[in-house]
Amino acid sequence: MWQEKLTEIKEEEKIVGAELNGAASDEEIEKFKKKVKEKLNDEIPLEYIRFLQVINGLEFNGYIIYGIDQELVEKKPKNKIDGFIDSNQVWHEVEHQRKYLFFGDDSISWYVFDKEKKQYKLLDKPSGDELEDFNGFDEMIERIMSDALR
Repeated sequence: MWQEKLTEIKEEEKIVGAELNGAASDEEIEKFKKKVKEKLNDEIPLEYIRFLQVINGLEFNGYIIYGIDQELVEKKPKNKIDGFIDSNQVWHEVEHQRKYLFFGDDSISWYVFDKEKKQYKLLDKPSGDELEDFNGFDEMIERIMSDALR
């Protein structure tokens, strides 16, 4: 499970004297859900909310999982995070990418939810070609963390 991978990442960060972001508060998550509906006209998947309840975004070894946008958090996170809404607004500037919710990226890939096919996917960056399907959000997040730990 991704929680075990997150523990490994925390241990690696401790070695270099770094800490990961903490969990988002319930109030921050509620504000975030409303703002996602308003700005992106989308609902946040429950699995992503569960992720945010553990860690508000992650950047490790070139892999990024988006968190709650800075203007919606009460307490500044330990580490700068790329905001989910801001990132999606940027990626949605390309018409054919609007069918995806973007959850993270690395130098060559995007990690997304295809709203039409109801499927989590790995996309090539920047072509947008679909490379791989995941059996849900948790599997996608575990893959990101596993790759980041290599």
